Amino acid sequence: MAGTTWRALLLLGVVLTVQLCGCTAYVGGGFSVEFIHRDSPKSPLHDPSLTSHDRVLAAVRRSTARSYTVRDPSGGVAEIRSSPYEYLMYVNIGTPRTRMLAIVSTGSNLMSFKCTNGTSGPPPAAGAAPVSYVFDTSSSS
Repeated sequence: MAGTTWRALLLLGVVLTVQLCGCTAYVGGGFSVEFIHRDSPKSPLHDPSLTSHDRVLAAVRRSTARSYTVRDPSGGVAEIRSSPYEYLMYVNIGTPRTRMLAIVSTGSNLMSFKCTNGTSGPPPAAGAAPVSYVFDTSSSS
């Protein structure tokens, strides 16, 4: 009896998950995020001179370095040091929407943006960069 109940709950969970994954967000506005891996060509950290093999080796080195930061031979709490970030994301905020680049940190639930109140303009962009690094609060409703 308990096995049947467990299977029914599992099936219900799978069905609900599939339905939720099929939902699409409202395209007309709101909050949107685009996740970007640091090795993606869309990332500002992308080095086009690296081969695929070099990227894999660099990822393995970063992963190994992360694993060493949380090890503690005594079994206690290990100090976690910040390491180079793995993921970036483009976030659209404000009305009208302003595209910002943010760093994804798994060690925190906070996100911050550099803002201005409209008294001084944003710093000059390098070339025709599509990303704003300063959010002007006076130009948003």
